[in-house]
Amino acid sequence: MGVAHTLARTFFWSENILWKEDISDRRVSVFLGGRDLIVDTKQVALYLRGLDGVMADGWEDGSREGGEDEWTASDGRPKVFWADELDHAQIFDSRTRLPVLVDEVLRHSRG
Repeated sequence: MGVAHTLARTFFWSENILWKEDISDRRVSVFLGGRDLIVDTKQVALYLRGLDGVMADGWEDGSREGGEDEWTASDGRPKVFWADELDHAQIFDSRTRLPVLVDEVLRHSRG
């Protein structure tokens, strides 16, 4: 009942949504799964990279060309990590991807 109850009773998207403009002055990393059943992560990635839904920047059929799974954010845009094979929040169960998430959190916490 914990998470489901909290989301159903006290979480309102309109009160918790973040737009690119809200985070433009911060270092931000976003982890997305290509098989997410809750969020259209392909559109989120395109939005965060400033592509506004246009298929470009190495995208082919929803994946990064050459098998890469990270865009480096040297231009003020969020750093986006992409995992084709993962569903929503499955990164926490991934032995290969979780260490990347932990390293990124530690990097941000060190300033």
